[in-house]
Amino acid sequence: MSILKLTPPELKAMRQGLGLTVAEAAELKAINVSKRAFQYWEAGDRPIPDDVSQTFYAIACQYHAIVKVLNEDIARFKEQNPLPDTDDANEYFEQIKQVKKLVLPFYTSFVDFVEATGNSHVIHWRLWQSAISHLFLIGKLNDLDDNVSVPNDFKAWSWLNGDYGVDDLAD
Repeated sequence: MSILKLTPPELKAMRQGLGLTVAEAAELKAINVSKRAFQYWEAGDRPIPDDVSQTFYAIACQYHAIVKVLNEDIARFKEQNPLPDTDDANEYFEQIKQVKKLVLPFYTSFVDFVEATGNSHVIHWRLWQSAISHLFLIGKLNDLDDNVSVPNDFKAWSWLNGDYGVDDLAD
């Protein structure tokens, strides 16, 4: 089995894309090194250990899983709550008032994330933030509000509660 080795720029891009600070990345349970050691890897001053590459690829798989699940949840929500289909502007604006709006939390603070989800893993909070940010930036989500909950019927809610089913990683 060949191990995929990250280059320094790839490691930094993954860390930043996942919303992790250098300190948070260094403190990951599977890595647990000093912040300075992590900085050496990103700068190319020291070789990146295989277990660090594997850890980041595993985290990237979880990122892929939550983005995939959220995309499916959003698509199902939009299918169940379609926009009005009319050319009449007055009718459209009257009907749009009845359409349920999708608003998801970003969880600005880790404390808010833990309180809302019961999930006390920093990496899961950062994965959630990264996925929500990505979907917001590409226009899949239009509204964020930390005072709302993830709908109970969203598969993403299961992910937040620790159900990381292998089916979610298939693609």
